[in-house]
Amino acid sequence: MHLHLQQSGQSHCLLHRRLIILQSLGISITPVLTALGVGGLAVALALQDTLSNIFSGSTSSPPARSARGTTSSSPAARKDT
Repeated sequence: MHLHLQQSGQSHCLLHRRLIILQSLGISITPVLTALGVGGLAVALALQDTLSNIFSGSTSSPPARSARGTTSSSPAARKDT
């Protein structure tokens, strides 16, 4: 986890350096930042359902094990005869 944060920080610093260099060369960085923001929003909206499914699956707990010979009390498991 620590390595991921370190790499993420390094990539952010590299991006900032590149933007500063572009601005010092007289290139407007506002459209670049706008495009990155809109692109990030589009990706976030596109992945919203997928990420929701991933996180809900990772947070659900496995079913509890019951003792051998016990019966389930759920209505679906009972058969009315």
